Amino acid sequence: MAPIIKFSLLIGLLCTTICLSGQGTTIKIPKIEIYLLKNLSKVYFDQLNNNYFNQPSNNYFLPTAEQLSENAFISDDEITGYKIYQDTLQEKPRKLYSFILSKSGQQKINNLKNIPLCCGEKFAVVLNGKPVFGAYFWHLVSSFGCNWLTAFACCDEELYLMKGLPESYFDETKQDPRNDKALIEAFKSTGRLKEK
Repeated sequence: MAPIIKFSLLIGLLCTTICLSGQGTTIKIPKIEIYLLKNLSKVYFDQLNNNYFNQPSNNYFLPTAEQLSENAFISDDEITGYKIYQDTLQEKPRKLYSFILSKSGQQKINNLKNIPLCCGEKFAVVLNGKPVFGAYFWHLVSSFGCNWLTAFACCDEELYLMKGLPESYFDETKQDPRNDKALIEAFKSTGRLKEK
């Protein structure tokens, strides 16, 4: 056999082997989304004022998949990055976290309506269909505090995830989930992690 034919056969065999060995192997690209929660509030009756009200709650919560609204509020393609950086302006340096959003994602945040001043609007950060943590969209003019993660419902490129409102209210008995290992890895593997 001529050397050119042998070489061609060898290349063909090598390509076939590579193609066959890759079959059955799928690479799953992480999907990160933000969901609003279904309204599952408990309703209470105020006998003094003779009316019903929702029990305000602005504490730690970890939503379940069943509590998620049917569709993502902010889709994976609207989350263009996750930024982690040091705030050196404070007396005690601390890490800050924010989602970087596309224009359509920003518009959705800015268009949120009827956020209760007392207790915000619950949302979930979801990785591949599983909630990683819950947080609250907070009304910009609310004077109420919150002891869990909050984000003002006002966005100009970045959606800042604050640790309590004010930070001194944060429930230190719970671990801060903003640096969840799987979430950070998902952003890193998709080239969207921005660290300073």
